[in-house]
Amino acid sequence: MSEGSQDQVRSLPVISLGGGVQLASSVDLAVIWVNKAAKGSSQWVQSLPQKQLDFYYFRKKLKPVTVLLKYAFLALAIFERPSWCLGQQHCLETQGVYSWNIPQLPFQVSNSFEIVCLAYFFFMFGLRRRSLGEGAIHSRWHCARLLLLIVSLADCLVAVVNTMGIVPGSFRLCRLCRPLIFLSATKFIRNTWNRLSLSFWDFWTVLASLALCVLFFVWLGIVIFAKTKEGQNHFDSWSHSAASLWILFTTANYPDVMVDAYTSMRISFFFFFIYLVISLYLLNNILLAAVYDAYKEQMRKQLQEFYRNKSNSIDHAFELLCEPSQQDADASSEAAIRFEKWMSFFTAYGISVLGQGSQRDNLYIRQQGLRTFQLLDSDGSGSISREEFKIVVHALADPHIYIPMRPIPEAAGTCWGRRLRLLFQDGVKLPFVSKRIHWESVVDSVVLLEILLALGQTWIFVSPLVGGKFDDASLSPGSLGFVLLTCLTGFFLLEMLARVATIGPGRFWNRKRIRNRFDVLSISALVVSQITAVCYHNAPDYLLRTILALHIVRGICLTQHVKPLLYLVAMVARLVPVYRQLGLLLFLVYYIFATIGLQIFGGRIYEINPKLVGRDFATAGYWALNFNDFPSGLVTLFVLMVVNNWFVVADGFMAVTNDYAATFFVLFFVTVNLIVLNILIALILESSAAVREELQRLPEEEEDQPRRSWSQRNREFVLQRLLFNEEERLESVVSGHHPGRASAATSVTFTSPNSAS
Repeated sequence: MSEGSQDQVRSLPVISLGGGVQLASSVDLAVIWVNKAAKGSSQWVQSLPQKQLDFYYFRKKLKPVTVLLKYAFLALAIFERPSWCLGQQHCLETQGVYSWNIPQLPFQVSNSFEIVCLAYFFFMFGLRRRSLGEGAIHSRWHCARLLLLIVSLADCLVAVVNTMGIVPGSFRLCRLCRPLIFLSATKFIRNTWNRLSLSFWDFWTVLASLALCVLFFVWLGIVIFAKTKEGQNHFDSWSHSAASLWILFTTANYPDVMVDAYTSMRISFFFFFIYLVISLYLLNNILLAAVYDAYKEQMRKQLQEFYRNKSNSIDHAFELLCEPSQQDADASSEAAIRFEKWMSFFTAYGISVLGQGSQRDNLYIRQQGLRTFQLLDSDGSGSISREEFKIVVHALADPHIYIPMRPIPEAAGTCWGRRLRLLFQDGVKLPFVSKRIHWESVVDSVVLLEILLALGQTWIFVSPLVGGKFDDASLSPGSLGFVLLTCLTGFFLLEMLARVATIGPGRFWNRKRIRNRFDVLSISALVVSQITAVCYHNAPDYLLRTILALHIVRGICLTQHVKPLLYLVAMVARLVPVYRQLGLLLFLVYYIFATIGLQIFGGRIYEINPKLVGRDFATAGYWALNFNDFPSGLVTLFVLMVVNNWFVVADGFMAVTNDYAATFFVLFFVTVNLIVLNILIALILESSAAVREELQRLPEEEEDQPRRSWSQRNREFVLQRLLFNEEERLESVVSGHHPGRASAATSVTFTSPNSAS
């Protein structure tokens, strides 16, 4: 919030303390408490100096910079020189060494950028302490972040004169600390990690039972298959036996592991049968249930804490704004928020969301605040009670509800704006047809035409395959198919811009989120790609095929008309928030293992390495699966996660190092496949039935409707007025009707609420 905006919205005098210290306005503090409620946090204070509040707003202004630097800090691993290459020239260009060949920054450049990022994180750490003051709580995560920052900065500063850093050799501490710093500085990932770590103590016994099961059958296998071909090939030592049965647990070497024994002695099948039934089909599924039950229990506890903190924050905000009721002289009368204080609060809240808004924006915010006050003050007392305040603040603090704080663009009131709104709302009237066709149906019909044209263009493109060639000319900018598809892209672009112009970018982006955001991304990519292709004298083949692929992908828009796909899309949409948290945590797990693998196995996999001669790794040609650079490491870990032939990949890395390298691959499998992926699978299973029931109960429900989670009737009553009042008024004007009683509140002036009609 700018200084001018703060001065504009404060209706209360700033209290002065002794020594010239000024306390911040209670309205500003209440706004922050409401913002804290949206995050489920109660980490704030009831009074603080104005200077501390300025620090708080300054830190919030820097949030986009902080987020950008955090992700750039992570992305540095892609463009920096691998640690095993430090001190060597052209190490990745050596013959037989496979990598992504991404241009690399000079070491001093990447190291300097890392120092800048670390210094900024130090600055933000101190700024957080200054802005929260007595409300600052230094948890173990904050202490860990401070320690990691100190270690990383020391390592980078030493690397200015010694590229190896603090630790001798190619192991760089700062690179290992990087994902941990990101984890400790990102709250929602910290919460996910906390749930996982606390869940571990509830299912570790199942993991231990699985390990004991493997060891027990290792013991039996050594005894049973002694002096046999099976024993020589798979059970000749404790380590080899454990490796064979662990690989069998992942089903990657079945039935190869039992063929020797089964060929000579059929009854040996029951050894492997019993082992797989107990380990794979019993303990593994018990582990799946135990992991998810434990994780869900931790989610339940965190959710309870979230709502408890949210309720406390709302209570703090109310206490800052309330005054004793003036209806009774009795001092024990119920406290309430008077009209003037409410208007100051709502205006301050709206400006805190918008930043520096125009005069028209500020007027709209005050109108929204006035409407809300009148709708809540049903008894005409001129004040809002605690429960009434909770109704609207629960809506303000709900991240799933978009509350516009800017009016509909002025263009919507022009002649062409009204015509467009009428078109989008009422649809198209065709001759000899009694009912109007919804505009969305018109757009989907054009999408269907786009898919049919893309199919025809693809058919022409692949038709010469009989002769072994593709018809590249059918995709070129001069072809009829390209011209027609480009015209359709122009239609989609104009239609999207028209909707944005009539309802505003904020409403467009946050209403019907999946469809509208998909339109923005896909149409923007098509426009850029097609303009680029036209500008080329001879457009590259990959660019033309990319354009065709983008047109094909837009067929996703039609999934809403296919009921099974509608169910799938609805389930994915509801799983996205959880997948976002677990997905980013999974990426950090990948990042940590890739960083470790890069420093342990980097530069060891190359075609002329004599240690790999005769190995299955070399025979299969898996040279590109390595840890020579960061992207290659991520791909290798994904191959390991898929499990198929993972033991061949692991054997190659064990050959170039030692057998202890198996620990790296086993830990990765346990962390990713047995814990994180099990949680994701369980989430899908549990969400499937709930989503199907919801779709059957509300088949016509829009995806952007408010979630009915708290005080359903009162909340919906307020939200309908708060969110859609002005739009209903404009729609009635467009349609030629006079605003009815439902929209009368939109035309009131700024008078006392008791005198407003």
